[in-house]
Amino acid sequence: MTVMMLGLAGAARADEPPAACPPPMLTPGPGDPALSSCEIERTAAMTRVARLRKAAARGDAHAQSDLGLMYAHGTGVGRDFAQALHWYSEAAKLGDHGAENNLGVVYAEGWGVARDDVTAVNWYRRAAHGGDAGGQNNLGTMYDRGLGVPRDSAQALFWYRKAAAQGLAAAQYHLGAVYAAGRGVPRDDGQAVTWYRKAALKGDAAAQFSLGTLYAHGLGVAKDEARAVALYKLAADQGLPQAYNNLGLMYLQGRGVPADKAEGLRWLGLAARGGVAGAQGNIDAAGEK
Repeated sequence: MTVMMLGLAGAARADEPPAACPPPMLTPGPGDPALSSCEIERTAAMTRVARLRKAAARGDAHAQSDLGLMYAHGTGVGRDFAQALHWYSEAAKLGDHGAENNLGVVYAEGWGVARDDVTAVNWYRRAAHGGDAGGQNNLGTMYDRGLGVPRDSAQALFWYRKAAAQGLAAAQYHLGAVYAAGRGVPRDDGQAVTWYRKAALKGDAAAQFSLGTLYAHGLGVAKDEARAVALYKLAADQGLPQAYNNLGLMYLQGRGVPADKAEGLRWLGLAARGGVAGAQGNIDAAGEK
């Protein structure tokens, strides 16, 4: 199991206990389950951690890597980056390429260690050459951004394609972004649509948003504002603040949906609270009309 370059929200201290489930809104009645869905999921995760610990202790590399992931995300166990690093390292010693990728993420994000992009690249490279799609995508991202290596659009494209060929949605999204911006390749909105669509169908929120924007402007595809709204809503349902902003504008302008100022301002308010640059300006401009 591998992770993408998506940072955890905030740092947590080692040995932090697993998050408690919220108290039930209502007292269970006759025939209702005794445990909430949260409690059931938490218990299942803790049981899985116990199984992984036993397998990891026996030298099972996949179990070691997965146990590290559980510690890194605090799933079924208190979040503990030192333990995550330990188990990823043990699995990597046994040649687990997913663990090599996850070690790259640890150093790229600075989870319990000093951030070190060069070390992150070294781990991503090992994972990528071992065929791990996450490592290939993350190595592509480092080349794309010039982190730990000189910026190299050709290398970024090469590794994104490797990962996308394995069906990784994040890499398919990145390929779409490369073609949309013309980074290292001639700009090609049709190719951007193709790759964004592949990732969007897998549920990638950024791809859903980006594909919606292409439909909204008729770039690489016939203009279809109703479809743009539908795609923005899919991304918004996953909590993408940029989708809140664009949905707000679509409602204010009556594009793809009947004009609805109150609904537009509601979405723009969510975007502003999500830190989207320009969202507050959009709210102010709507208030002046």
